[in-house]
Amino acid sequence: MINQMQQDELATLINKALSKVENRLDLQDILDVREYVEHGEYGVGWELLWHLIKKHKLEVPKEVIVSGQKMSLNMIRRNNN
Repeated sequence: MINQMQQDELATLINKALSKVENRLDLQDILDVREYVEHGEYGVGWELLWHLIKKHKLEVPKEVIVSGQKMSLNMIRRNNN
């Protein structure tokens, strides 16, 4: 399980990434990503955002890469304990 500081960091990174591309996305897609993040479903929100970025052929914000890496590292750490 990730701690509150890690949750806050993931939420911040995903929301910053979303803000960089939201002018190219449908409102419902934006709301869906935000809702997942607000409910602590960071992986689902991240995957939806990644899909939308690729679907619309947008430049990938660095925050998407960083948050994805952080979630992968958390999964690796959890599986090794």
